[in-house]
Amino acid sequence: MSKKETKVENDVNPDVRKSKPVFRRMLLLFLIITSIGLTSCGDEAFFSETREIGGTWKAADGQEFTFPVEDTIAGYNIYFDLRTTTDYRWQNIFIFMDMERDGALVLRDTFEIDLADKTGKWTGEPTGTLVDNHIRILDEFVFPSPGEYTIRIEQAMREMELSEISDVGLSIYPAD
Repeated sequence: MSKKETKVENDVNPDVRKSKPVFRRMLLLFLIITSIGLTSCGDEAFFSETREIGGTWKAADGQEFTFPVEDTIAGYNIYFDLRTTTDYRWQNIFIFMDMERDGALVLRDTFEIDLADKTGKWTGEPTGTLVDNHIRILDEFVFPSPGEYTIRIEQAMREMELSEISDVGLSIYPAD
């Protein structure tokens, strides 16, 4: 034999060589099933909507979010979603929230929400020049009756026009 035709002896058992493709297929199938299972078990929002504010949130520009409710047994966690720029000059924000069902007032509340700690570090998730805040404002809230609900959120700061606000939203998730 010449150098190009060198025969290499393989001392691996032929049965072992055949089992490697089977093992790889089984591993691939396991990974696919696991990833599908993990993505389908995540918390999906019952309702989620965000509105672009355009940089300035005026006190008179309350944001309304309307959604249907059928389940009056399960509890829901309700979140206020706020995106500010890193130039937002306050450590917190005050908001008014009104909840109505078919036009009748169900709940009215005022919230003070911390957006930065005392050192100025944002409590939300900063990305570039934006900070995303996802703040739970109601825990395990049970809607009293079925119907169409509207939640209105207004900024309640002393300044009538609050600058450096990019987006305002509302998210509702089933309580654990």
